[in-house]
Amino acid sequence: MSFDRRWAWQHARPMSSMCEHQECARVHRPQERTHMNRIIKVNVGGRYFQTRLSTLLRFPDTSFAKMFEGLASTSIAPSTPSPSPEVTENEDVFVDANPDVFEKVLGFLRTNHIQLPLNDEGLRAELVHHLKYWDLMPHAFPASAVDGAVEGEEAHLIELPDVCVVQVCDHMQHDQGVKRHAMTITYGADGFQLRKLAQMIRRDLNQQLSSTYWQCYQTNERAAFFATTKVANGAADILTTSITQQVVQHTERLGYHLATSYVTLSPDVVHTSVRMLIHNFIFRRVRLPALEAADEAALLGDEGDEVETYQNFEPRPVGPQKVQWEDSPSRPPRQEVSSDLWK
Repeated sequence: MSFDRRWAWQHARPMSSMCEHQECARVHRPQERTHMNRIIKVNVGGRYFQTRLSTLLRFPDTSFAKMFEGLASTSIAPSTPSPSPEVTENEDVFVDANPDVFEKVLGFLRTNHIQLPLNDEGLRAELVHHLKYWDLMPHAFPASAVDGAVEGEEAHLIELPDVCVVQVCDHMQHDQGVKRHAMTITYGADGFQLRKLAQMIRRDLNQQLSSTYWQCYQTNERAAFFATTKVANGAADILTTSITQQVVQHTERLGYHLATSYVTLSPDVVHTSVRMLIHNFIFRRVRLPALEAADEAALLGDEGDEVETYQNFEPRPVGPQKVQWEDSPSRPPRQEVSSDLWK
């Protein structure tokens, strides 16, 4: 073989290998995407959930994703790609947790939105415990703003305070038999989704005060303004109650609980027909609650059969009792026995 032919043959082999590697990579990429789109069946406390593997591995650095990383590390055989890439396979994975908690966590992984339950305190505490245990708490309730330009949904995150003060000012004017109300909702910080709160209040008032005239305005990120005309006494009470209830429920869904509240009356000394009530609500974060040892053991299922109450007093007898004293004989002595009266 001549020198020119050997040189051409030696330099042609790496080019052929490179082409084969690129072709193999093009075949593997669709398979990897299909691998992440597999439908996984998860058994959580007897209830089955079906979701894609990419949803479970959304936050790969968390303990939650590490429970399913074995499914992602499965090797993919370099076979011929199937004609339909949507064909997936089912795999059973068991998770020892409350199904209601896992359902809310799975909904958060799908929508990036989670709301703490308001009516079930046990489920609320258990959900917070698992969010912390699975390292999902920083993603569900971010505590700091993101610096710089970040792509996606984390582009604009605002730090929420530990204590939030909300003022609801009810300004009422009584003029010639017509009552007019003007209510202002003011939050002490940004990021409390005031637009959504205004929509909830509009929906609630439309169901209760359809015959009255009222309007709602959102002035900025912290304040909303309501104006009414020709409101009777009963309608005014419904208006105040509805707005107050929506404010409390909306703030509690963001991870707060109502700590205290008080009302301040500010009458106008010049115009006696004008008054203003200021409702002050103070909320505190419930992001990391401290559970008692007994409550945590009950939630985790480690509660034993220990008795926490002890008997301090002997039970009192009910009804006639036959008691045998230790220092007294069962029968009196013969000399103390009375004679038979019937003989």
